[in-house]
Amino acid sequence: KEIFAHGVGNTVAGLVSSLPLTGLVVRSIVGLNSGGTTKLVTILQGFWLLLALLFFSNIVEFIPLASLAAILVYISIRLIDIKEFKTIYHFGILELLIYITTFVLVITANVFTGVLVGMALSSIKLLCNLSKFDCKIDITDAGDYELFLEGAVNFINLPRLNMLLKKIHDGKTVIVNIAN
Repeated sequence: KEIFAHGVGNTVAGLVSSLPLTGLVVRSIVGLNSGGTTKLVTILQGFWLLLALLFFSNIVEFIPLASLAAILVYISIRLIDIKEFKTIYHFGILELLIYITTFVLVITANVFTGVLVGMALSSIKLLCNLSKFDCKIDITDAGDYELFLEGAVNFINLPRLNMLLKKIHDGKTVIVNIAN
């Protein structure tokens, strides 16, 4: 709900030539990491932010930008969950490499570039996985047909499968063996 509201807010901000909203997801993660579990956390965060803007905005101007950047870097590093890298590694080394590439590009370039490259790499991996297909027919000792399918059966591979199925005689039993 929060990301949807963030998107609506940014859309409306763009329509009225205003600045876009930022930081909602990070504040939610910080709230959860601090033990907050209800909507009251979001309300209190907004309240404290409003108080800080009203009473401390003049003081904030004197804080060096390098110090504020250091605080942001520190908070960002604390938000990184190393266990997530291990979880993704269980899906394969290629998944982990895509994740790390996206992660590094978001930090070194910008969010748009990182997410775009991550989506492109994931799409290439998906297309490679969808193109892997093998099929063959064996005749069993009983005279039945055993059809072996391995990989993704999709519209690209359908003509090859159709040609193989045409080799089966009418009235015969077909055992379908599916792998992966």
